[in-house]
Amino acid sequence: MLNSAHLSLIPFRFEQSNVRVVLAENIPWFVARDVALVLGYTDTKKAVATHCKKAKPLIDIGGANHPPYTNQALNLDYQTKLIPESDVYRLILRSKLPSAERFQDWVTEEVLPTIRQTGAYHSPTADPLPADLLRAYIHLTALNLYLTHLPLDALSKRQWIEHTLAELGITPQDLHPPPPPPPAQPSERDLFTLSALLSLHQQRHSVQVVNRALVRLGWLQDIRRETPRGLKRVKQLVGEGLCYGRNQCNQPLYYAVQFPELLRRISGYLR
Repeated sequence: MLNSAHLSLIPFRFEQSNVRVVLAENIPWFVARDVALVLGYTDTKKAVATHCKKAKPLIDIGGANHPPYTNQALNLDYQTKLIPESDVYRLILRSKLPSAERFQDWVTEEVLPTIRQTGAYHSPTADPLPADLLRAYIHLTALNLYLTHLPLDALSKRQWIEHTLAELGITPQDLHPPPPPPPAQPSERDLFTLSALLSLHQQRHSVQVVNRALVRLGWLQDIRRETPRGLKRVKQLVGEGLCYGRNQCNQPLYYAVQFPELLRRISGYLR
């Protein structure tokens, strides 16, 4: 929890309405009631509870939980609900007022840039987005939230998204993720069970068949191990078999990079 000294209040005014923003660790939190009123919600508490997934009371953002229960520096009660940017967009999406789009533009083109220009709010990992890119992000986020609640098939949703992208001047190819990195190659000491390696190499031979071949070569033995329930028979690599794996408590494990050579060496004994 932050100390009140780490919080600051920035008052904004949208048309005839006040919209207050609390900065906590350089992150903007909007006063939820202010946003809901601007967007025409008559029951602001219900709107915030229904649509805002990340709303928090001021006491959870920062300050003390002892009397007085009002943050005098911010002139806000400690139970005042605050919402992050993502919840602001959720309220915008579900607003029925024609001014909701103007409010969205105001947030993206005036409020957030003003906060950034003061040096009080910035992304720790990236430069601030230009207003046109930020607006495109908000449009696509809102569209995605809207489509999740529509009973449309995947093709219809894809066509709707591509149409919106075209209006924003974005081609679908621009959004393709980079190809995944190639799978890491196993190191010399990576160990796996015999069944896992047989499956990986798409071998038709069973574990039992391979074990019998290793026994014939003298590379695998059955031994008796003392357990709390008495003697237990387990398999153990011996002799040259130890070049291809390591003995564990219950079963031997095999080196992944040497397994193809092991298969070649025992191929004449597999039956």
